[in-house]
Amino acid sequence: MALSAILFIKLMVLVYLSPIHAPDTSEYIEYADLIVANAESLRSEVLDFDRAGHGKNSQTTFRVIGYPAVLAFMKAVTSEQWEWLVVSFQIVLSLIASLYVYRLALRLTRHLAIAVFILLAHGTGQTILFDQCLLSDSLNASLTVILLSYTGIAILDRRRPKWLEIFCLGVMVAAAFLMREAGLYLQMLYWPLVWLWAFSTGYGKLKPFAVLLVFALPMFVTVQAYKVWNEQRTGYSFITTTSGMSMWTPSIELAKRGVSVYESDPLLKDMEPYSHDETIVRIIRGAIWPHLVQQHGLNELEIARHATSSFFRLWRDHPGDMLRLMMRNLGNKQALLPVRPIEGVNSAVKWARGWESLLPGKGELLRNVIEDYRYDQLLMVATRAVARIVSVIITVSFVIGVPFLVIRAIKNNRLDFLRDDPAMALFLMLWGVYMGYSLLYSMVHLEKRYLLPVVPFSLLVGTKIATDAFGYLSSKKFGFLKKD
Repeated sequence: MALSAILFIKLMVLVYLSPIHAPDTSEYIEYADLIVANAESLRSEVLDFDRAGHGKNSQTTFRVIGYPAVLAFMKAVTSEQWEWLVVSFQIVLSLIASLYVYRLALRLTRHLAIAVFILLAHGTGQTILFDQCLLSDSLNASLTVILLSYTGIAILDRRRPKWLEIFCLGVMVAAAFLMREAGLYLQMLYWPLVWLWAFSTGYGKLKPFAVLLVFALPMFVTVQAYKVWNEQRTGYSFITTTSGMSMWTPSIELAKRGVSVYESDPLLKDMEPYSHDETIVRIIRGAIWPHLVQQHGLNELEIARHATSSFFRLWRDHPGDMLRLMMRNLGNKQALLPVRPIEGVNSAVKWARGWESLLPGKGELLRNVIEDYRYDQLLMVATRAVARIVSVIITVSFVIGVPFLVIRAIKNNRLDFLRDDPAMALFLMLWGVYMGYSLLYSMVHLEKRYLLPVVPFSLLVGTKIATDAFGYLSSKKFGFLKKD
């Protein structure tokens, strides 16, 4: 019933708003059109990197091929309604991910109402927006959520992994990587979870590492094949040149705050000053790229590699400033993400309708209620306020609660909880994945959508800890931690 309600909401949003285009959508479509036009030549083409940074072929090196390939396939199926087909596919996969989150919640909480709440919260949150968008975020998140939920269910069921099963999960990781290339690094956060699955089900000390190798094999093969393909085309071994855009963000942010970040950069120390009022993208494309191309003759890949080296130089020369920037990037972005029934739909409307909002602007609520009888806005604002309070409680319970419970277990001489307490061990592993995503992205640039793959687990574990804490406060019993 709850899953049907989620499907109904998403279909209504799709019918009302149509597939949503974001700023990056045109680039994905351009890449897809290249695939559709001549897939054979794309496999065997030889590229000379454009010295201006972005030439007509740059999309095939700037972005990973997975999502454009999905778009190209849908275009091949129907040239007229392909956008609707893409979004429909994203909605279906997202519903499957929600179902897996529900199954994991039911096993972990053993409480139907709580599991349904988690299902509804996941299905009506950020997924409402990104399932409707022609962006890679939805498919990447759904694949990752299914993977982590499936593994968590197996751990709680104490079911031994099968070799083919582990290999197929590794294929899912590779597929998620082909949607977002950051998966090259993020996939390592899943390794402890897979190791735990094998270790906690009696595979001994060495066999879990063999399981881990099988899990990592598809990703390793995919990465190496991608590098070989690019080397055949360009003469360089690499995956994408996206870092040539993303890795400049910390430099620009610190420079805006008065930190001398370019003086120690051998290629940018003589760059002409630029206006800090411009957007980050315009600064990169209008100042940094032209300087590196015109003054130093760098090509697209060389710019990307220099951006990466400059990023690490910032940590070497300005560690305090980088740490403060990292903390600012974290801010309150995570705290309000678990429960977003109003903001999910409202964000979709804003993205599709040029930032038109269902909610009142600052200071407009009282006037709208009195003059225009907008009691619907009053209800939405009240619901949003409650959802935000609940989200903060859940997030704090997760971020602080998991380390507290682990330390408590260790102090109680329960050092073997990784094997004997699958729920506690799963909490720790999911906490590690969540914190890894948050910290890795915050080092460069963190957007709420980047946390789509991990927010369901802060929602799930945070809700479990919060409800158990409430039970303890009300009845002096702490649920799954009650001593025998």
